Amino acid sequence: MRRLEAEEIRRVAECTQKFLKRKGAVITFQKNAWNALRSEEDPEYNIELAKQGKLIGALNNMPHIPMYGVPPTRLPGPCQRVLKRFLTEQACLF
Repeated sequence: MRRLEAEEIRRVAECTQKFLKRKGAVITFQKNAWNALRSEEDPEYNIELAKQGKLIGALNNMPHIPMYGVPPTRLPGPCQRVLKRFLTEQACLF
């Protein structure tokens, strides 16, 4: 499982560098994804912060790419609400 996570982190970083440049964001739906991709300055995953829409940081080694942690999809109400807010905010940046 660790090898799979490491490969996925590498793949996300590669895709981000190739496609996002200065516009765009990364949205994580899982604790492991947030903790693996966040910068060292950002908080570790906290479901309460995610539910409040306050789990915000930057992609590790790419501080110009914002990263948002949303509640897990098993919590459809909070997940949808926070995701919609992040997407609306991100759209305003373009």
